[in-house]
Amino acid sequence: MTLSCQDNSPTSGRTNQKERTRTALIDAASRLLRDGRPPSIPEAAALALVSVATAYRYFRTAEDLWEEAALFDSTLLIDPEAVEAAIEAAGDDVEARLDVVVRQLGWAFIDHEPVSRQIMKTSLDRWFTSQTESLDARPVRPGIRNQWNALVVRPLRGTLRDDRLDEVVDALGLVLGTETVLTLVDVLHLSPEAAKDRLLITARWILRSGLAEAARP
Repeated sequence: MTLSCQDNSPTSGRTNQKERTRTALIDAASRLLRDGRPPSIPEAAALALVSVATAYRYFRTAEDLWEEAALFDSTLLIDPEAVEAAIEAAGDDVEARLDVVVRQLGWAFIDHEPVSRQIMKTSLDRWFTSQTESLDARPVRPGIRNQWNALVVRPLRGTLRDDRLDEVVDALGLVLGTETVLTLVDVLHLSPEAAKDRLLITARWILRSGLAEAARP
């Protein structure tokens, strides 16, 4: 006789239901967020087909819900496995590898501007909140962009000093993130297509200059 390892306990069922409800609320909020406006908890609850009272048990404020929705949406903008495969398909040409990263990641933040702006707002709100609580409690955003930029220069590891390549990776981080949307669209007043072109060109300039500097004795 084979014993099933599946947990059919009432506690497990309640946990799964809570997770489904939470996911439904986040998914509903992210869909509303993609429409270009931050949703209220009642709006998200209605779309998720749950009561407003239930929604407030999961999220105390609309801002909490926006944060979860923005972070959830940012993970949906790209397929990490597909991006990594495309980078490796570019071979050892680091500029071609960079083009893949910018086109698939950097451009995604421009294409999904409401999500980018919500991520920036959430980050700023966290920072200001931390200042009233503790100077050491500064919020830290995950450095995902550096993981991708590190893949760009990986073929050069062993031929150039690691510390100098790390500097190139850090410099590329300046043009790969949500804050570039603010600069390109709000400050420079560029259209989405022009912003994409400028982002790609700037990234190439940084890479070329950084590698030239790294190659110096």
